[in-house]
Amino acid sequence: MKKQHFFLIALAILLITVMVNCQKDYREKWVGDWDLIVIEYKRDHYDERHDTICYLGKISLGDAPDRLNINYKNGFLIVGEDGGAVLFYGQWWIPRAYGNFIGNNKLYMSYRSEDEPGSSPQFSHTLTIDGVKREESKKE
Repeated sequence: MKKQHFFLIALAILLITVMVNCQKDYREKWVGDWDLIVIEYKRDHYDERHDTICYLGKISLGDAPDRLNINYKNGFLIVGEDGGAVLFYGQWWIPRAYGNFIGNNKLYMSYRSEDEPGSSPQFSHTLTIDGVKREESKKE
């Protein structure tokens, strides 16, 4: 009788472990190659710059459960199951853009320094990222 109880408990633990490990990572749907358009505008006392960059972006799983790596300025995204995302990059890893994944194959993020409390009217920084996942990456 004791052997049966031990066997059932061991089987239950094994099944629970398998079920937990088999759950698909919600971030997987956004991993792959992306066509990204980055529009950045900066203005300060001395200069005004406007850049538009189109490039093949790569999004991969990060090392934290809510993190995706993105090859934009060596940054990463903190992303929720609902697709809401925050972009971090730079020396102090502060938030640089806010946005979301739309379905499995679109990304939109933006940032305006004017929206930050205490922002200076002499300085302006606007960043917009539009992305579409490449077809060959959608099948993965």
